[in-house]
Amino acid sequence: MTIGDSSTLPAWRRDLERALKRNRGDAHSRYFQLASVSADGSPRNRTVVFRGFAPDSHDLLVISDDRAAKHTELLHNSAVAIAWYFSRSREQFRVVGNAVVATCDNDTQRWRQRLWSALSDAAKAQFFWPAPGAPLSSASQSTSSHDQGSHTAAPPDNFTVIAVSPVSVDHLQLTNPQRRFKSHWDGEHWSACEVNP
Repeated sequence: MTIGDSSTLPAWRRDLERALKRNRGDAHSRYFQLASVSADGSPRNRTVVFRGFAPDSHDLLVISDDRAAKHTELLHNSAVAIAWYFSRSREQFRVVGNAVVATCDNDTQRWRQRLWSALSDAAKAQFFWPAPGAPLSSASQSTSSHDQGSHTAAPPDNFTVIAVSPVSVDHLQLTNPQRRFKSHWDGEHWSACEVNP
């Protein structure tokens, strides 16, 4: 989907960008909860860092490690849900969508290189640690092994980007009076309506 200027953005996207701007002084405003479905059908939830929108789309980008459980979950079922709360402006966005994982084998948009280049060395170092959830040994806890490769220009193979493509957005403003807006993507256009909070 091609994105035009801000006047052509769907209401939820304008509202989300406004919330990000109004809450930018709060570091936690860049974090949201991403829920997926495990192979046994049970829900899984984790906090991730918003890394921006994909160019020319409404896809929300986060980074990840392909050794993490969420990658197996997303291969099994790409359906995800996001819960994002902004404390300063007192509003919540709940997003339902589908996730696509850009790996070293399928990154046609070059999201991996762009986001890797924007990371701090400390954030990059995490991708050279042992696999997420793996038992730690005294050797794997070594600081030097954790930092190895963090200054590389190219991302390691396990560095991935998850792009969440929204299909519905529920925006709740917890102001006085409370207001709630629901948006839906029909495959071609966004529609929106105000509903009772």
